[in-house]
Amino acid sequence: MNYGKYQYLLTTKHLRLLFGGYLIFLILMAVLPLNSTTNTTLTDVHVIKIRLDHLLHATLFIPWAFLYLVTFRPVRWDEKLMLVVYGLLMASAAEGVQYFLTYRSYNINDMIANWMGVVVGMVGMVVLFGRMERGARE
Repeated sequence: MNYGKYQYLLTTKHLRLLFGGYLIFLILMAVLPLNSTTNTTLTDVHVIKIRLDHLLHATLFIPWAFLYLVTFRPVRWDEKLMLVVYGLLMASAAEGVQYFLTYRSYNINDMIANWMGVVVGMVGMVVLFGRMERGARE
């Protein structure tokens, strides 16, 4: 993959800061007390028969693959496999830490939604970068 034409937009330093900020955001979302002030909670709202809170959990982890790929630029298959492993570990840790917090609640379904976000983001990146590489070869 040739990243040269985008080099002027974001340097490696900027990308690592962006990735670090994203990780901090994920950690804050996992540990801050996010209680609803209304009578309706995210578990009561459904979008296409999916609870809104599960949809939001997945959405938080979709950028994982993109940010990891553009920041660390893995080339070999084992480096790309580590992308998935790190994403699943981060998704697990974000929900797992809530088990130990009295003001948050651990839910295996939320963890699965986090994992789905990582997988959807990775599949999206494979498809997107695959198309970009095919277009560059033609």
